[in-house]
Amino acid sequence: MTRPLEAATLAALLVACAPSKGDPTATDDGSESGKDTTSATTDSSLPTTTDAPCAEVIPGDLMISEATDIATLACVVEVQGELRVSDTTTWSDLGPLTNLRLVDGDLRILRNAALVDLAGLQGLERVGGSITIVGNPQIADLSGLSGVRRLGGLGINNNALVSLAGLQDDVVFEAALGGPAGFSVVNETLTDFDGLAAIATASAPQGLNLSISEMPALVDISGLDVFAAVQGPIKLTLRNLPALTGLQFSGPLELLNVRDAPVLQELALPGVIDAREISLERLPALTSLAGLSALRSVSELLSLGPCNGDGLAGIVDLHGLESLEQAGIVYIDSNASLAALTGLPTALQADNVFIWHNPALPQADADAWLTAAGLAEHSYSEACDNLDGPACELSCPVY
Repeated sequence: MTRPLEAATLAALLVACAPSKGDPTATDDGSESGKDTTSATTDSSLPTTTDAPCAEVIPGDLMISEATDIATLACVVEVQGELRVSDTTTWSDLGPLTNLRLVDGDLRILRNAALVDLAGLQGLERVGGSITIVGNPQIADLSGLSGVRRLGGLGINNNALVSLAGLQDDVVFEAALGGPAGFSVVNETLTDFDGLAAIATASAPQGLNLSISEMPALVDISGLDVFAAVQGPIKLTLRNLPALTGLQFSGPLELLNVRDAPVLQELALPGVIDAREISLERLPALTSLAGLSALRSVSELLSLGPCNGDGLAGIVDLHGLESLEQAGIVYIDSNASLAALTGLPTALQADNVFIWHNPALPQADADAWLTAAGLAEHSYSEACDNLDGPACELSCPVY
């Protein structure tokens, strides 16, 4: 990576325009694993505005801290590397960056004690890498990002957000180095994602990884539906959401992974027809799989409950899976109240099916289903440790 520039040298730099970077997963300290610092090519088809009274282009990284002389930032319109604002104690906004239009690498806003909003970034139009906002204890929303029309991803962790309001109109999520863009929200006090409603259309040509976790007050995720029509494949991961009561998403999902949502009662997933992986674990209040009624195929993994753990304790049968025609590996595991396999078609074309550790499911019924599905003699399918059943011979899988 190009050596960071000292603030005192900024006013001497006059150069042209240039390029981009990749996708985020924000950690508590704002770090990323596997970060690629290779430069990418600027998309010349994108309109940009650089008609400030003075226009300074920083050809490398720009690191801003409490010691930075803010007067040296007044003319900066583009940073061709990473822009980082970190560990300030007196900055209440980002007003010194009013003329900024482009960041070709990542934009990171980390651990700024007095920062109450992102005012000053309204002129920012494109971020080639990811926007990472971590550990800013007074930021309540993202309103300063209203001008951003293209970004490589967004990672938010451990701020004081009460709303995600900020991005608006038509927004493209595209990691400049290829692969899916990321949208990650961790450890915030949000109750919903309604602040995303100002996005008119969202697109992600290479796909979008949505990851929501450690959100103690989150009740409703229906605001994520602004992403339902992006062109690329969508992966949705939900973890440790103690207040979430419903899961509504109207679009297709390549991957759905939901774990540790103790009051989640309902699934509404009409667009999930053909998926690669679906995993539902430790959801004791979920009593029905009816929200998966459109599902026809899961090419790799369908997991209903973790191995020998706490699965879907409220389901008594598998109604909702009647349309399922094809699956790779199916695990039906550790579901305390599951008493029947009704709803799981015996015409299902599956590579392997494991029916394990369901204490209310008669072993005879599990054996009968495997026989009817033509899997009873399959060496890699098994029914065991169900009601009156033998102990399982195979160990818990790693997947």
